[in-house]
Amino acid sequence: MLRGGQEDRSPRRFPGPARFEAASITSPTGSVIALHHTDRPIVAFTGTPPVAGRPVSDFVDPPAYADVFEAYGFQVLTPDALNTPSGELDLTDLAPIGPSDLRYWRPDVLGDVLFNWWD
Repeated sequence: MLRGGQEDRSPRRFPGPARFEAASITSPTGSVIALHHTDRPIVAFTGTPPVAGRPVSDFVDPPAYADVFEAYGFQVLTPDALNTPSGELDLTDLAPIGPSDLRYWRPDVLGDVLFNWWD
């Protein structure tokens, strides 16, 4: 998007209680959407922009430059990790998300738990 003749590089903010920000990154190897969790130093990548209110999907392998995020203290998650069934999650690592949140929101996978629109 252009703003004042220049490309707007600010993270995309979503209406409502999104727990993440999204930014499109274009490199010589292609484009991806980087997702940054707002409460944790976690980054993941998807091939399609998120749609407000809908589960984030289409997680893709981190691009080659994802090690830069790790160098700054971010945990970069892979599609395999993000597709871990919610019933297999260790909630001690996800506090303050607890069993009551999982019962109420019924997320299918870790990606749903981390990148969501819950209030």
